[in-house]
Amino acid sequence: MKMSVVHDMGESIIGDLTPHDGVSSEDKYNMEASAIKIISSYLPDTKKVEIQALFQVCKHADIFTGHYNVINCHAIQAKCM
Repeated sequence: MKMSVVHDMGESIIGDLTPHDGVSSEDKYNMEASAIKIISSYLPDTKKVEIQALFQVCKHADIFTGHYNVINCHAIQAKCM
């Protein structure tokens, strides 16, 4: 559940960009990472670290596979709990 929310948190600020928007994967990642930092800055430190770590895990799966890798993200999330 957390991974799904984190996956969409950055998009709540920058929008749900698709390849048709003309934004490179690297730029999209950087924009979402900045948005995650802004959102998580309002959280206690332990939650901030958790949210940023979950974002990194999820986005690395996106970058290398080209899609949201639910199985790997949930397996890694379970290790973080």
